[in-house]
Amino acid sequence: MSVNNQPSVLNPKVSKYLLVGPRCLAFPTGVSIAFGCLTEHLSNKRYCKTTVVDTNLESSVAKTGTLQLNKLLFLLRQITFAWWSLPGKHLVYIVISSSFLGFLKDAFLIWPAVLLGKPCVLHLHGGGYAGFYGNAGKLQRFCIRHTLRRASGVIVLGELLREQFSFLKDSDKIIVIPNGVHDVSSSNARTLDGPFRFVFLSNLMVSKGYLEAAKAIKSLLLEGLDVELHLCGKFLYSACEGAPSDSQTAREEFERMLDDPTLRGRIVHHGIVMMQEKDDILASSHCLLLPTQYPGEGQPLCILEAMASGLPVIANVHAGIPDMIADGKTGFLVAKNQDDNLTHAMRKIACMGTAEFESLCHNARDAYERQYTLGLHLQRMDNCLSSMSNIKESVSP
Repeated sequence: MSVNNQPSVLNPKVSKYLLVGPRCLAFPTGVSIAFGCLTEHLSNKRYCKTTVVDTNLESSVAKTGTLQLNKLLFLLRQITFAWWSLPGKHLVYIVISSSFLGFLKDAFLIWPAVLLGKPCVLHLHGGGYAGFYGNAGKLQRFCIRHTLRRASGVIVLGELLREQFSFLKDSDKIIVIPNGVHDVSSSNARTLDGPFRFVFLSNLMVSKGYLEAAKAIKSLLLEGLDVELHLCGKFLYSACEGAPSDSQTAREEFERMLDDPTLRGRIVHHGIVMMQEKDDILASSHCLLLPTQYPGEGQPLCILEAMASGLPVIANVHAGIPDMIADGKTGFLVAKNQDDNLTHAMRKIACMGTAEFESLCHNARDAYERQYTLGLHLQRMDNCLSSMSNIKESVSP
């Protein structure tokens, strides 16, 4: 008979998490992709049991940020399900929103969790919260402050995005966890033979800068440069951008450029691309463009996907983007509302020598491997949630 003389060890209990956020539907967004990766990762862990409350509504995609009755009813059902699921949970994780309806949803989840003694971790996937708070009335700002202060932690995507919650005095509750994406590296080395291909990989929204990118390409073509622009995404209107007529006017101008015989074949709209098709477009491109001014921008996944593919990036100095791009090393940062600066940066990279261009590509890929892999992101999230969970480990007798 053998005798176990080993000392007592911790017997891990099963962590029970309530996860609230938007799941991927027909038209995935950066937020829904990130939430989906997290829920899948946690559900595959041996000592973790998750209950997921989906806050996505596919019919609301056409007009993001607009109030719809069916969306309100859907959220009420999901909030009720979340309340019913709270008992026995060790932690509540909520992807928060920067809109009035979104805040009401968050508040109706945060307060019951706090009253039941559940640690509550909030995650802002993007930016725009400071603007939302600043535009709110005095009473609403009071409610926002006193609700968010009840959280155990608030996750943001980059150091520059800490300022989104500068109105909270508990700055030590702000946790920076960068996004992460799947590895989409290509084994084929890029060459500068043929046209220099720029890619725009985002929803076609006015504030994302797709029209500015197209105009810059037209300018370079008129200069005689051999360049192309490939746009991947769906035309989308967001209520935070202003009047819908502005979005329609921009779309009409863009479509006229597509029909321009002098530009035909040089500006290509691929529509929504996913999985292998997206990877193939990245692999055949030379540089990502994102001259965004989107109010809700945070840390765009398309930039990380480009870096994973070894693509340098040209993007605006906006939101958390300067945290992601080392100007002149992994791409170029340009000032907002400066079309000449965008065109200059595009001209500079399109006219680069092979060695200088390959250095940018190498640096972009290296930055991805050091900071933005999906594995690193999920491990950081796992560590954060585990450290805040109120689960207690028992000692084996």
